[in-house]
Amino acid sequence: DQEMAVLRSNLADARTGTSSVLVLEGDPGIGKSALLAEARQAAEGVVLSTVGVETESDIAYVNLADVFRHHYSYLKSIPDRQADALASVFAIGPSKPADRFTVAAATLNLLAAIAANGPVLVAIDDAQWVDQASLGALMFAGNRLEAEGIVLMFAVRSGQPVAQRLSRFRTLTIGGLDVSAARAVVA
Repeated sequence: DQEMAVLRSNLADARTGTSSVLVLEGDPGIGKSALLAEARQAAEGVVLSTVGVETESDIAYVNLADVFRHHYSYLKSIPDRQADALASVFAIGPSKPADRFTVAAATLNLLAAIAANGPVLVAIDDAQWVDQASLGALMFAGNRLEAEGIVLMFAVRSGQPVAQRLSRFRTLTIGGLDVSAARAVVA
């Protein structure tokens, strides 16, 4: 309940135009994915998501492509150079060289374009396995969010190098359930 109160607070802030980044950190199997699922259910507006997959973690921009998969139409809302860079790395446009800054700036602007119509939740599960290019672009965006109504939520295993990289953002450490909550889950 305490963790969900924090998540709901972030989602409520997004409805009023306040952006935020929240990292859910904890041991494997502790409930980070379940909390993200609850956040996705509670969110209003657009929900974007991706799940890091260990065997795909070396494929650049695979997770960023997942995040925007159903929203490519918004590419026309951002500067052409940025739209071309994302279209190239998502393999939906001509292959063009795209530097990391251009892709990161395009990520921020594409999120803002989507949020122009209402709040946006971006749920990133198993962040320890998100490819480095996608993680860099999402962190770049997270560092620059202000009043767009966007919430980025990362779920990451404790002790992973990615957890250290994400530590600059507000972190909610997920622990075990107390006895009464465990009984409620079992019931």
